[in-house]
Amino acid sequence: MLQFLRSKASSIVVKALFVVLILSFAIWGIGDIFRGRGSDTTIARVEENNLSPEQLRSMVDRYFQAYKQMTNSGIADNPQIRAAVAQSNIQQWITEKLFIEEATSMGLAVSDEALKRQIAQDRSFEDETTHKFSAQKFRTILQANGWTESQYLAMLRRRAVTSQLGYALADNIYLPEALHKAMFQFDNETRDMALADIPYAKYGQFAKLLGKDKIGQPSDTDLNQFIEANKEDFSTPEYRKLSVLVLNPENIAKDIKISEEELKQAYESHKSEYDLPEFRTLRQALFTSKENADKAYAAITKDKKSLETAAKANNGNTIDLGSMRRQDLPTELQGPAFDAKQGQAAAPVQTKLGWHIVVTEKITPAKTKSFAEVKSELAQKLALEQSSERLYKLSDTLQDEIAGGASFAEISKKIPAEIVTVSSIDREGRDAQGKINNFVTKKNFSKLLTVAFSTDAGKNSGLTEADEGGFYVVHVDEVTPSRLKALTEVREKALKSWQAQDMEKTGQEIYVKLSDQFRNGKTLNDIAKAYGLSTREIKGATRTGSVGDKAAKAIFAVDKSQLARVPSQNGLTIAQLTAVHPTKEKMEGEMALAMQLKKELSQDISDQLQSALRQRFTVHVNEKALETLY
Repeated sequence: MLQFLRSKASSIVVKALFVVLILSFAIWGIGDIFRGRGSDTTIARVEENNLSPEQLRSMVDRYFQAYKQMTNSGIADNPQIRAAVAQSNIQQWITEKLFIEEATSMGLAVSDEALKRQIAQDRSFEDETTHKFSAQKFRTILQANGWTESQYLAMLRRRAVTSQLGYALADNIYLPEALHKAMFQFDNETRDMALADIPYAKYGQFAKLLGKDKIGQPSDTDLNQFIEANKEDFSTPEYRKLSVLVLNPENIAKDIKISEEELKQAYESHKSEYDLPEFRTLRQALFTSKENADKAYAAITKDKKSLETAAKANNGNTIDLGSMRRQDLPTELQGPAFDAKQGQAAAPVQTKLGWHIVVTEKITPAKTKSFAEVKSELAQKLALEQSSERLYKLSDTLQDEIAGGASFAEISKKIPAEIVTVSSIDREGRDAQGKINNFVTKKNFSKLLTVAFSTDAGKNSGLTEADEGGFYVVHVDEVTPSRLKALTEVREKALKSWQAQDMEKTGQEIYVKLSDQFRNGKTLNDIAKAYGLSTREIKGATRTGSVGDKAAKAIFAVDKSQLARVPSQNGLTIAQLTAVHPTKEKMEGEMALAMQLKKELSQDISDQLQSALRQRFTVHVNEKALETLY
C-alpha cells in the first residue's frame, strides 16, 4: 500500500484524496492536537473528592522523608519505586475517602476538643524535660515531616472518623471458643512414625511381587516404543539455510560523504547541544532543626571540624550527593551550593526535608566541546540522517529489483545492501550444534525467524521492516525437515527417560502391594524384614515443623489403618503412623491464635466493606495522568 501511494503520489487523483482526508480530519477534530486541547490531570476521584498530581507528589515525598528518618539511610529513589509508592498511596487515599463518605452518610463526626485531647496526649510531642505537651516540638515534628498544622489536623480528623467505623467492625466480632480451641489442637497435634526406605537399587527384589521378570532393564523394543511415543523429545528440529538481504541506514551512511562546510554549519547550528554544564561533587548534612544546623555550621567554619564530625555531634545525617548539576538540586539549594568555593560549606538552608549544610568537594567548570572534538560524531550523525532520507527510495528500488527476478548478489551491486548467510537455523534461533545465532536473535530482527519459517523453500519473503530502522528480504535456500532420531543416536537419553518413568510407575506399584499386606495385618517392621529393609523413626512431627517435612506432610494425610507414601528423589519411602499426641492446652498459644483469627476475620470484613463501598460510591483512577506523572 505504501509502495503504491509513493509511486502514485504525484497523480491528481491521489492529491485530491489527500485534500479530502485533510478536510475530514479538520472537521472531526484532529486540529485539537495542534490547538493543545486540555486534558484531565486529576489522578483519582471518589465522589466529589479529587486527588491532584501535586497532592500525590506531596504524599510520595512524605513517604520517602519518613522512611529516611526511620532508617537513617533512605530508600533508592528512582521512577520505578516512586511509581510503586504512588500506586500504594492512591489506594490508601481511595480507601480513606470511601470510609469518610460512608462515615459522613452515617452522621459520624469528631469534635475539635477531641482532636486537641488526642494531640495533647500524644507522647511524641512531649517536652523531654517537663514531660508535658510542647507546642514548639509539635511544630518542629510537623515541619520535619512536611506537614502544615491545618494538614495534620485534617488528617487526624479523617483518621478519627474512619476509625469509628473500623472499631465498629473489629470490636463486635465474635469468635466461638470451640473454633479456636479446635484449630489450636489441629495445628499443634504431634505424630510419631516408622519409615522404611526403598532405593531404586532395591526395586529388583520386588520383581516377583509385581509379577515381572526384571525391573528397570528395557529391551530395544521397549526403548523404540518409548521414543515413538515421545517424538517431540527425540526428534531433530527443522533447519533452514537462509540468505538475508539487509538494507539499513548504517550501510547507506558508509557511502555518504559530509563536507567540512556542512559539518561546521551543523556544529554552529547545534552548538548548544555540546555545552557541558558545571558539575559539582557535593556532600550534605541534614538536620531537623535550625538550632542544630547552626551549631554544626559554626563547628565547620570556626572550629574547622569536618562535615561528618559536626553533623554527628548535632544529630545530623551526612549524605554523599555525588556529581550534580545546578538543576539536579532542590531550588532552595541551587544558589548556595553553586555559589560556594571548592572545599567551602554553604550556610544552612531550609527545604521541606529539613535544614541542609552543603559542602562543595570538587568543581568541574562548564565548557563547550570544540568542533574538533565532535567532528567525527557529527559526521556519523549527519550521514545517518541523510541515509534515513534515502532509505525509502532505496527500498522501492529493492522491491523493484526483487520483482524483476534479480538475485541478491546482483542487487547488492546496485544498492548498499548487505547479504548475510545463515547456514543452519531452527525456529528457536539455534544452529545444528545448539548454539544461538547472534544475527537472527538481534533485537532489530525480531520478526526474522517468523518470516523465514513461513516462506517456502527456494522463495523470497516479502520486504520486512526492521524494528530499529531498515528493511530486509529473506531467501530460503534449503530446508532440512525434522526427523525422528534412531535409537543408536539417543540410547543414553532414552534409557534415562524410560527408567525415570518406569521407576515412578514401579514405586507406585510396590506401594500398592505393600499397602495390601499392611491392611492384611502385617506391620511395617514385618514388611521390612521380609525384604531386607531397615526402618527408622521420627517422633513429634508437626504439621508445620521442620522435622521430616515431607514425611510429616504424608503422615498427617493418613490414619493408623494406612501406610503413607513419602516423596523421595532416590526411590520410595513408606511410613506407618505409630502414635498421635494431642497437644496439652497452652493458654498463651491458644489466645494468641484467637487474636490472630480475630484480626484476620476483621481484615476480611474490612475488605468486603471496601469492595461494597467501591460499588456504592463513584471511584475513578486516571491511569493516563498517572503515567504522565511517573
